[in-house]
Amino acid sequence: MHALRQQVEGLRVMLAHPFSHPAHFGQHRVHGQPHARLQRRVSDASNKSDRRRGKCRRTSFRRIVPLLLRIAEPSARRTRIDATRSTDGLVPSIPVDGRDAWFDTARTAGRRPRARAHVPSDAPTKTMAVQDVARSQEGVLARLKKVEVAMMQVETTRRTEDMERRMAALKNEGNEADRRRVEVHGTVAVKLAEELRTRNVRDFSFHRVTEDYYEQTLEQRGQQLGARRVEQLCKSIVLENTQAGDDVKGCADPRNSKYYLVVVQYCKRFNAELIRSFVYAMNKDKGVSKRKFNFRLCPEEVSHALTGYGHNAVTPIGMEESIPIILSKSVAELVEGCFWLGAGEVDLKLGLNTQQFIKAYDPFICDCTF
Repeated sequence: MHALRQQVEGLRVMLAHPFSHPAHFGQHRVHGQPHARLQRRVSDASNKSDRRRGKCRRTSFRRIVPLLLRIAEPSARRTRIDATRSTDGLVPSIPVDGRDAWFDTARTAGRRPRARAHVPSDAPTKTMAVQDVARSQEGVLARLKKVEVAMMQVETTRRTEDMERRMAALKNEGNEADRRRVEVHGTVAVKLAEELRTRNVRDFSFHRVTEDYYEQTLEQRGQQLGARRVEQLCKSIVLENTQAGDDVKGCADPRNSKYYLVVVQYCKRFNAELIRSFVYAMNKDKGVSKRKFNFRLCPEEVSHALTGYGHNAVTPIGMEESIPIILSKSVAELVEGCFWLGAGEVDLKLGLNTQQFIKAYDPFICDCTF
């Protein structure tokens, strides 16, 4: 009996059960009913122990509770039960063997515990319903976003197409206006305008001059054309290399051609010797002697056959043959950025943007005047 007492005291200290007091133990209920059977078992055990000692008295509940717990729940010998009693009759404990254990009075007595009263039975259902609603909302929002993106794409496409139609209409109107302005000057002007547009030259203008144009001074000519300075008035001449070798025929080689069309200013003197030196420099590496170069004005009939234009009407635009063009350096460096020259007819003149002309026809730039 002494050994049993030691074991009971050890279990009592280790378990530190909150219901070890007799008053608490007697009032303990399982699902609202007094635990009468448990009290009877305690009384029987205490009476049997007292008979062995020759005494018959009731053993204190405080001394028998640890033993009862040891018998009812063997696994509780290594588990300290929390000293806090919940309001619903359930006692939480430290995890046993890695699991969360909940012990109530019925389980302590060896009975199968009933459903937990403190856990609402519809809580998982409500949680799942909330999750389903959240997922549905996310799906609806995703679909709405896709619809908005599709609508934005449709609107962007519509606006782009509308802008393209407007630009095409404006372009057609501009082209129509330009065409009407060009047609006023005749079929030759229409031909030259088509070639200029093909070569992406956009800034050009035609002007009809009076019959006495060439009888006027350069200042008067400039006033007719609206030029700021007489340096903008130019002419086109065709040169022929009279000393070209038998192997030089036509205009197949732009660097060593038999004919060149040169654009120079009226106000400056043309120097054929500068043209000779310029062309010779381009062929010096080929071993061609300088004696093979001698440039003179081409006969009028030959010039007409090569260009398709007569006297005082020669222009580098729309020639019959692809004659290499030499542009005077002083013309290329005009600060006004434009110049005037013949346009296929004696009384028709053409104003061109200098840089656009250079980009479109890629002429040789040569300092050929003084």
